[in-house]
Amino acid sequence: MSKLAEPGSHGQDRRAAIVAAAAEVWNAQGANGFTVAAVARRVGLHPVSLSHYFRTRDELAAECMLESVARVTAMARESGKAVTPRERVSAYVHAYLQMQRRIVEGVEPALANFGEIRTIDASPNSAVLEAFGEFVREIMALTVTEANREDRRGRLLQARLLIEFTGWAFAWLDLYEPTEYAAVAERMLDIVFGGLAAPGQAWPAQASLTLGEACGKRISRDRLVVAATEMINEHGFNGASIDAIAASLNVTKGSFYHHMTDKEELLLACFEHRFALNREAIRKSEAMGDGWLRVHAVATSLVAYHASAEHGRLLRSQALAALVGDERDAMLRRYRDMAYRLAVVISAGIADGSVRPVDPFIAAALVLSTVNASLDLHHWMRDVQSVDLLEEFVRPALTGLPI
Repeated sequence: MSKLAEPGSHGQDRRAAIVAAAAEVWNAQGANGFTVAAVARRVGLHPVSLSHYFRTRDELAAECMLESVARVTAMARESGKAVTPRERVSAYVHAYLQMQRRIVEGVEPALANFGEIRTIDASPNSAVLEAFGEFVREIMALTVTEANREDRRGRLLQARLLIEFTGWAFAWLDLYEPTEYAAVAERMLDIVFGGLAAPGQAWPAQASLTLGEACGKRISRDRLVVAATEMINEHGFNGASIDAIAASLNVTKGSFYHHMTDKEELLLACFEHRFALNREAIRKSEAMGDGWLRVHAVATSLVAYHASAEHGRLLRSQALAALVGDERDAMLRRYRDMAYRLAVVISAGIADGSVRPVDPFIAAALVLSTVNASLDLHHWMRDVQSVDLLEEFVRPALTGLPI
């Protein structure tokens, strides 16, 4: 049982303790593993007793998410009191990582991961999504300058990056000691403002790498992965039924089961497909030249692959919420392995002088976060088709936010 979830701990009432425990369960077991029974066990209650406070799983999940969104919104609003945009962004990143330190040290409740926030309630009048929208607006306000005040789209894209950079830190922050989090924040901000390219390095004009191969018309395991990735990205794991996946390929369920044992095996295959594409991008980037050209090639090629959808799409990292236990931990280790591989490329760039001297692992994590942040922009903005992703989104992520 979490000491934060113990009745009366830190002066919390029972309802607050339940919400705190719910965030821990959400983060540890994902949306699929989030149950009233799991939360009840954390607070030492019978599920029936917990129902006196929250009638349904969805009601508890919504309250848990609303509490977490309120905390980061207040943090962003407070950070917005600083004078310059860089001071405001710096205040937010430092505040976020110091909150993570307090969480690790057990003096503050866990913050629920926002990756699968739409699985709670995706309706137009969702209180959860309305609250999250207010949080996004507060983050957008951090980057306001006289030059970009009317550029709402540009500030929304910047907000998307900042939210992903901080929110995805849960996957790698434990590599550092909590006492180092302030220094980690400074290293992150150095990259956010200064980018990766060494002075004198231009934005490369090279074409994106060609990744993946087109699937044939006959049903195959690869085609199932492509179709499933598309549906899981859009509807979540639970919303991507075997019937719907088979129907999208105009095949029978029997054809599905000829290639896959169940939907869980298919999800793991979708993850493996994304990892394989990352490895392919890093491998093919070897022909690009120096480290800066290689990092640019990896990031732009992965984003372009997903945007074109010619050979399929990349699975969003938020699909981790569908995994529980050892499988979820294994996938997080695979994501970390991808960051290690890219950190090697960035380190080579630092050595050859084409990349600024930055923390290579944090830089790699932010590059991969940029790729992931591009995968669901259509949920964030209506006119995403008009966005030049490589110029308006990837470029400021790799060269520094223009604030």
